[in-house]
Amino acid sequence: MSIMLGKYYFKGPYSSLHKLENNPGLYAVHCQENEQEILDVGAADQIKNKIKTHERMKCWLYHSQEKGIAVSAYYTEDWTTEERENAALELRKRYSPPCGNDNDQKIY
Repeated sequence: MSIMLGKYYFKGPYSSLHKLENNPGLYAVHCQENEQEILDVGAADQIKNKIKTHERMKCWLYHSQEKGIAVSAYYTEDWTTEERENAALELRKRYSPPCGNDNDQKIY
């Protein structure tokens, strides 16, 4: 199971965190009912831990209309932190997710 975002093949999306690895990489948060609806994109040193404790969880649930989220991951063990952050920024610009940007109104 994979999904292409930009030029990257992400594993998932998974509705269960058990399927995520706790490795460095890029992550995308999707609406569970529509995996093409990207709610957030980011980079993390430990994807699973980041998603579990993410400060934007309420935003994800709000924008998924409480129907649940799914997460996909592109693991980048051989990338630097800067490379991951640049790739996440590239994807964020391309998909304009509602969470984690200046347009995020924090109404949830």
